[in-house]
Amino acid sequence: NNSGCIPSVKLNLRRSLEMSQVQTRQMGRLTAAGTLDKLDDTLSLLARLKALHFVDYDGSEDDLSLGTPNDKAEEIAKLLNKTRAAVAQVEPAGPSKAASLSTVRKSIDEGLEDKVDSLLVDLSRMDEIENSISSQSEEESVLSLLSPLGIDIELLSGYESITSFVGTVDDIKAAQVAAGDGMFVSGTSGKTDVVAVFAKNEDADSVSSALSEAGFAAIQLPEGSGDPASRMNELMNERLALQTESEGLSNSVSKWVDDNGEDLICGLEVLERDHELITSPVKVAVSAHAFVIDGWVEMDRSADIKVALGNICTVV
Repeated sequence: NNSGCIPSVKLNLRRSLEMSQVQTRQMGRLTAAGTLDKLDDTLSLLARLKALHFVDYDGSEDDLSLGTPNDKAEEIAKLLNKTRAAVAQVEPAGPSKAASLSTVRKSIDEGLEDKVDSLLVDLSRMDEIENSISSQSEEESVLSLLSPLGIDIELLSGYESITSFVGTVDDIKAAQVAAGDGMFVSGTSGKTDVVAVFAKNEDADSVSSALSEAGFAAIQLPEGSGDPASRMNELMNERLALQTESEGLSNSVSKWVDDNGEDLICGLEVLERDHELITSPVKVAVSAHAFVIDGWVEMDRSADIKVALGNICTVV
């Protein structure tokens, strides 16, 4: 091509391949079989070699079925889920250098689960406190609206022959007219007009319609009894106590992370590897007495892999 476009494209392609540093490896298919009592040892060896890309058994053979997880799978999965939850919530920093497997195993065996349980309890309690404070804030907002009415909480509703309407209005005068022969009480909270109207049951529909014209919006009445202002003071004291407790828990969690954060990160890594290994039999075809493993390996490691598996497996 006289335009020179093709050589330019080839040159750009060559440069792209050089910059991408793509490396290929020749792969080979591995089949290994042995007696069922050697399955765990075989999987453990393959995990240490980090050499096999499993081809999961699809269950298509009548005389072979999927393997079952190790008996410890449920126990490890339980601890793994707790550890993941802890890491997700406190986000600890990992160690500055690699930790030995024996050290991490010792940490796991010597009470990591108890420590994680303690942390999760504190974190759960902090969530409860946050929810309680949020709920109290909502109740305080309602009580602040009700307080100007000067009526105890239990007297605002609960009558058999009387229907009560408690809420905010846009037009206080129209609301008073809407009350008709009923009892009308009003107050102001900030710039918001609040009313309580008590009408006979037979007049409830007409009063409700008239209040709607006044821009009435009902208030969800809180539970409890007594003066709204007194209840607000109680809530304030409760909130202060909860905030103090939360601060203490937060300090405790921070100290926990300082003391155990690295163990938590390392423990999570080991537990994830253990869980993958202990559940890997579900990828394998088994019969009553034997197993068959199928997968891909790099050919430049095939000789070493074959020798290693040959000490455990019957056929490689």
